[in-house]
Amino acid sequence: MRSLIDFNKPFKNLMTKAVGLALKKTPNKDQKISCFYQNSEFERSLSSFFNNPKKIFNIHCSNKENKILDHLFSIPHTTLKNNAHFALGIVTGNNEEKLHPKQEKNTIPIFRGSDILKDGLKAPSQFINADLKDCQQVAPLSLYQAREKIVYKFISSKLVFFYDNKQRLFLNSANMFVLKENFPINAHALKELLNSDLMQFIFESLFKTHKILRKDLECLPLFAQFINNGFDEKFYLKNLGIEKKRP
Repeated sequence: MRSLIDFNKPFKNLMTKAVGLALKKTPNKDQKISCFYQNSEFERSLSSFFNNPKKIFNIHCSNKENKILDHLFSIPHTTLKNNAHFALGIVTGNNEEKLHPKQEKNTIPIFRGSDILKDGLKAPSQFINADLKDCQQVAPLSLYQAREKIVYKFISSKLVFFYDNKQRLFLNSANMFVLKENFPINAHALKELLNSDLMQFIFESLFKTHKILRKDLECLPLFAQFINNGFDEKFYLKNLGIEKKRP
């Protein structure tokens, strides 16, 4: 592989982006690859693409940024894979028919992805029948009603997580997960970690997408050994041997 070229969105009326690969038949070796992304040009080694968790061509990630990723992934860590029960928000099948703008008899609040903030939750603006009757898709109620769950925006390029301990309901513009027993990080501290600038950097450097997918979240490295009862960003970064850039 000689080069990777980002063409952004070259097709009229299509939102799909395109990336070009320039190939040359040569002996297999870890040669340098020229990367052209937006107005930047830099070199990456072939192995740098195979070292990331999903072996994707994250062409937007510079060589300097990739070295930080390599450093982080070299440190012992855990992930959410096989450590959490994930669930989709409720699919009503017809929001206009199933949702109400005001609370009526036998209805309860239901929240959207856009209601989720890093530091809280907007006041409910929609309500749904408490029995969830005739909804198109509903996850096991035990997940919605868990003592603790972490809810996050689904359609977003930014990681936005909310800790819920009041058994709230959410529409499918939000997804959620419940940690399995004995996970080494408590739910509240994990929410703070996932909302941190470091996790946003890792997520963007790897995926740079407008959807927060379960499989992507399950790849993110979590360093439980540097978290006590709560998440302390300075302590966490210091132990990882990295520091935050000043704006």
